[in-house]
Amino acid sequence: MKLNPLFIILFLFLFSCTGNSNTVQLNKYAVSAFGSTIKISYTGEEIDGLNFAMENLIADFNRSLSTYDSTSVVSRINRNETDKIDSLNFKLLAQALWWTRATGGAFDVCVAPLVDLWGFGKTKPHPVDSSQVDSARSLGGYNSININQMVLVKKDPGVRINYNAIAPGFAADLISDMLIKRGRNNYYINVGGEVRCSGVNQDSAYWLIGIEKPIENKNGENEAMRNIRVINQALATSGNYRQFYEVDGKKYAHTLDPRTGYPVQHDLLSATVLAPDASTADALATICMVLGREEAKVFFEQLQNVHYYFIYRGEDGSFKEEWSPGLEKQFVED
Repeated sequence: MKLNPLFIILFLFLFSCTGNSNTVQLNKYAVSAFGSTIKISYTGEEIDGLNFAMENLIADFNRSLSTYDSTSVVSRINRNETDKIDSLNFKLLAQALWWTRATGGAFDVCVAPLVDLWGFGKTKPHPVDSSQVDSARSLGGYNSININQMVLVKKDPGVRINYNAIAPGFAADLISDMLIKRGRNNYYINVGGEVRCSGVNQDSAYWLIGIEKPIENKNGENEAMRNIRVINQALATSGNYRQFYEVDGKKYAHTLDPRTGYPVQHDLLSATVLAPDASTADALATICMVLGREEAKVFFEQLQNVHYYFIYRGEDGSFKEEWSPGLEKQFVED
C-alpha cells in the first residue's frame, strides 16, 4: 500500500450497533490516515479514549516512519541528516532485514532508488537503461545498511529506505497491541487492505474476508473470488492487475524485483497471505509477487504457520487459483 502524509484525519466515527438477543455489542471506528482508511471493529463495551489513543499512535508512526513527512526520522535518514534511529525504525528495520536475508534480496526496504527510477515513487514513468538500473540496484541489498546501538550506517550516502511493502501491516500490529492492552480480544483491524483479526465477531463467528477477483464487473465493481475465515490471523494481499504503466508501447508491472532491478514478468496476478501477524503477511504478500508462483511455493516450504492463496492467469487467459495445503478448511462458500 502506498503511504501518503500520515495524521491527516479526514473523518472519524465511532458507534455501536446491536442485533438480536444473541448478538453482543459491536463497536466500529474509522479514520483516514496512512493515505487510506483505518477501520476497526471490536466487541464489548466502547473503549474510553480510543480517539486519543489512535491519534497518538498515528502521530508516532508519522514522526518515525513516514517518507511523506519531510521531518520524520526515516526522511531525515534518507537525506543523511541523521544516523540516529528510534524504536519504531529499529523494530521495523529488524523485521525487514530478516526478510531481505531470508529471500536472497527479493524483499528490500532499500529499494527506493529503483522505485523512483522506474516511476513508481515520486517521479513519472519513463524509459530507463541498464546502466541506470545497475546504479540504483547497487544501493540496495542486505549489506546496504547496518545498525549498531541505534545508529544506522549506510554503505553509500545514496541508500534510501522505503517501508511501503511492510509498514501497513506493521501499523495493524501496533493497533492490535493497543487493543489487547485495553482488554479487547475480539477485533478486526483493516489498514488500507492489510487485515488483522482476533477472536470472533458480534455473532460469535470468525471474521470473514473476501478476496477480490482481479477484474471489475460490468458495473465497475469488484467481486469476491473467495471468502476466507480469518482465525486469529492476519491477511494481506498484493497484486499487479491494477498497477502497471506503459512506456513506448510496453507494459511494466508495478512490482520490481530488487535482485534484478527490473519489473517482474510472470503469470501471478495477486497473492494473499495469512500469517500470525500483519507485518509478516504484508511482507510475504510482496515477496510472493516478486518471486512468482513456483519460487514462492518453494520458499513457503521453509515457513510455518503461514498460508498462501494465488490468483494467476492460465494459458487460456482465464483466472486460476492455487493455495497452500490446508487453507481450503478456511474457505466459506457463498
